[in-house]
Amino acid sequence: MIALRAPIAIDSISLQNVQHFDMHSFESDYKEYMDVKHVSFCNNQSSALHLSLKALKIRRGDNIICNITTDIRVVHTIRYFDAQPLFVDSDLKDFSIDFDSLKQVVNLNSIKKIKAIILDLPTANLSKLHQYYSFAFRHNIKLILYFNSFSYKALGIKDYDLAIFGSSDEIATIGSVVSNDYEIYSSIEILKNQAIEILEDRDIDIRNIGFEYNTNLFSLYYYNNYLSSISQSKEDLSYYYYEGLKDIPYITLQDVIEENAEFYFIKLIKNRDQIVAKFIIDGIEVGIGKSLMSMFSYYKNRYKLKITNFPNAIENYHQLLVLPYYPRLRQSDINSITTKLKELLI
Repeated sequence: MIALRAPIAIDSISLQNVQHFDMHSFESDYKEYMDVKHVSFCNNQSSALHLSLKALKIRRGDNIICNITTDIRVVHTIRYFDAQPLFVDSDLKDFSIDFDSLKQVVNLNSIKKIKAIILDLPTANLSKLHQYYSFAFRHNIKLILYFNSFSYKALGIKDYDLAIFGSSDEIATIGSVVSNDYEIYSSIEILKNQAIEILEDRDIDIRNIGFEYNTNLFSLYYYNNYLSSISQSKEDLSYYYYEGLKDIPYITLQDVIEENAEFYFIKLIKNRDQIVAKFIIDGIEVGIGKSLMSMFSYYKNRYKLKITNFPNAIENYHQLLVLPYYPRLRQSDINSITTKLKELLI
């Protein structure tokens, strides 16, 4: 069995190691690893986004731009604040927000009400990020980068930006918010612990509605171990995939899939669904394109969404094949996947 997500690795974890784990040292190392001033860890990715929107003072009636294929947790969190999601078509190549569609949505809506853009980055491709930075800065809109993975080195975070990461499996769950903005960071740190402030005389005060969103020592230890395994191995995996797939017909490879992407994405323009079924029968887990919010009855009916308004996202949905891409994957596993694809397409 080749799993879509990383298999559980607990052989190096012991209760004694966890108890002696220095979480403050890990936080310092993580900030250096990410090249940011501040990091807040919390119990999961939904909490990380919730705390971020709360720190940005999102209120009822505010508009937040997001991808029509974004993580469902993103849209649910926006609705929690009674804010309004403005859905944008996906990019055909890296599946984040399409830049031309973004400009069109901003032009059609009141700029004063648009408070943030949540830019999900499934391939972790940062090559076009300067476009979104410049656009958001010109319009005084906060830019939130959203990754379905735990970390990424040297993001180049600006003072007005946030990046949100998260990961979960059967053992541990974690979320993190990284930023260079101290005001946002301090707000998140207070809110995630029931908004309890410790005063100088050891008394406490509560000045806001807080949450119980702190993470635990075990999760920090678990993902500290994970970080040590992701870099060099994923560079190798990308090379093995490219070499195995580059000459197969009906396949389009992505220009850039960074080492911290959670999965390896290709486009398949022939028999995608039949190929997925055969992979699963053979014990190789694969995935397909992400569903559009317009496919879910609540969002379709509430916002009068039409699938035809998002042609790029529909094309991606029907052509994407999502392959495993995690550090413990072996070259022999990738060879099995690429050989199987070649047999089915040639």
